[in-house]
Amino acid sequence: MGESPPTINRLVAVCAHPDDESFGLGAVLTAYRVAGTEISLLCFTRGEASTLGMEVGDLATVRSRELALAAAALGIRDVLLLDYPDGGLAGIPLDILATEVVRMAEGADALLVFDEGGITGHPDHMQATAAAEMAAVWLGLPVYGWAIPQDVATTLNEEFGTAFVGRDPATLAF
Repeated sequence: MGESPPTINRLVAVCAHPDDESFGLGAVLTAYRVAGTEISLLCFTRGEASTLGMEVGDLATVRSRELALAAAALGIRDVLLLDYPDGGLAGIPLDILATEVVRMAEGADALLVFDEGGITGHPDHMQATAAAEMAAVWLGLPVYGWAIPQDVATTLNEEFGTAFVGRDPATLAF
């Protein structure tokens, strides 16, 4: 820990839902943008199955707009928002999702994802990460996973009844 992130010219973030780019990856994406990295984002679902914000109308439309605003604030150059089913991403064959990542990652130097446990344990997060990992093998690209320390995950789980998955801080690179 404490190392500087590697220099990357073009980074593609891969996530499952609108808000993942901000909730989890926002600080990392901002650090890379400030360092001059060109950032693109692939989001597999429109987040329509969320139980948050149900009173606001068509949630897929609302979250699509929120994603566009978040991407602009984060300085993300390209956003590809797909229409796979929110909450059903784990049922989509991995090679189909990986092919979507390959399309977006043309010319990229690396991919950025949630850690293998999906950070929250959400099956959509884990499937998005697995798809990015498969695409990275095909493309010969490194994959950087956003992770949280185990003690942070434990505290969140105890205080909020969540299912965050953490890592031993000694295994975190930067």
